[in-house]
Amino acid sequence: LAFVAAAGAGSARGDDVVADAEGLLAKGSAAAALERLRPLAEDPGRAADPRVQAAYGAALLATGDASGAVAALRAVVRVRPQAQDRWMLARALIATARESLASGPRLAVSVVPYLEDALAEARAVAPQDDEERRRFALVVGEARWLMGDSVRAKEALSDATLVADPFAQDLLARACYAVQDFAGAAAAWGRARNERGRAAAWSAAKDPRAIAAYATLALAHLDDPELGDEAIRGAAYVDGGVGLDAALA
Repeated sequence: LAFVAAAGAGSARGDDVVADAEGLLAKGSAAAALERLRPLAEDPGRAADPRVQAAYGAALLATGDASGAVAALRAVVRVRPQAQDRWMLARALIATARESLASGPRLAVSVVPYLEDALAEARAVAPQDDEERRRFALVVGEARWLMGDSVRAKEALSDATLVADPFAQDLLARACYAVQDFAGAAAAWGRARNERGRAAAWSAAKDPRAIAAYATLALAHLDDPELGDEAIRGAAYVDGGVGLDAALA
């Protein structure tokens, strides 16, 4: 009986630790949450608890250990395949692929399994509200973009729930630009508040608005010769550079 009571007390303490860690995660204190969770996650008696692993995976992802997060979150989805858990796993898979691509020269095909798994997690969920729809539209869009599928990335990222998300709009603009939808790219970069990107898209479309946009950028960043050169080239592509000379005169 004493053993059962002690086990029950230990479980309650573990639940308190998880609750504390979840609170820390909500406040953005991922490192502190990870420190609280690690002993539980490594305890054979609690390691299979999906609540422990879900919080642990979220903390790992937030502190930059995407591959560690994948392992923890896969364990969660095996026993508790809820939409939130699938979304977190999909995010971790995409982060792992992104980090792998950024770490040095490698074939893009080497990260495709991670991205295919992320897409599978998205397909397994029928979004119940706009927030779930937004989350999974971004998962699909970013996965498709990293796979080099600009057409389907554009399709996913054009979801109306993403219109106020600067990251999603920047990604949408890149996908639009890649398929030569320069007007769409300019509009998306505008929503992302990326004036340089919008000017580049306008220039590619030979839209006269590129000239005023590049003039404004050049005057605001006189110490940036690379931007100055881009402004000259971009404006010249539109009208031979006449308009930019006049705007800067």
